[in-house]
Amino acid sequence: MKQENDDVLWDKIEKQGIPCKVRLLCGCKKTYTGAGTEYTPLWSITNENVPVELDEVKRGKENVLWGKLKGGQGWIDLKQVQLYE
Repeated sequence: MKQENDDVLWDKIEKQGIPCKVRLLCGCKKTYTGAGTEYTPLWSITNENVPVELDEVKRGKENVLWGKLKGGQGWIDLKQVQLYE
């Protein structure tokens, strides 16, 4: 599966709306207490290709796109993800 760049993903999410689902294109993704690696790490998602639901999406430092997991389970960077349509 092809990774989408941040601008393309942002446009698709705006078009589809929040909440939305993304699937990981990598084997492991750390979650954080906020939208950035400067926040405290919480746990890791290891379910490649399994959709996760996002309640919020915003840009962090250096314009990196971040998504807040449903139910307050933390934030993930939206690199190596694909919008689940």
